Amino acid sequence: GAAKRDDVNLDKMPYVTVQFDDGAASGVLASVDEQDYEVDRYWQFQDVHSKAPGAKILFNDGDVFYIVEWPKTLAGVLLDQDGDGHRYILEDTPPPPPLPRGGRGGRAQPPQRQPQSQ
Repeated sequence: GAAKRDDVNLDKMPYVTVQFDDGAASGVLASVDEQDYEVDRYWQFQDVHSKAPGAKILFNDGDVFYIVEWPKTLAGVLLDQDGDGHRYILEDTPPPPPLPRGGRGGRAQPPQRQPQSQ
């Protein structure tokens, strides 16, 4: 069954899966910091919501998603920087890595490990 709010410490559940039109994406909840002032979506969020974001989600693919506040429930809807709602669920363990999408042929290496072309 679903866990109740009283017996779950949501601060210990930093992993989140968010539903988008093209499928689900997994990430980690994080606090907003000064580096976010350099990100266009931070200011876009502030323009749309008339306040600064209270938290962010760092997705496994490197994308960032600003939200009004740290989620207070195990599941629900988050508003993004455009004001669009997306369903989410909090998790206490990281989700399994996504299956590689077609055309990659194996595990993708982080960009900083690729040799520089000359």
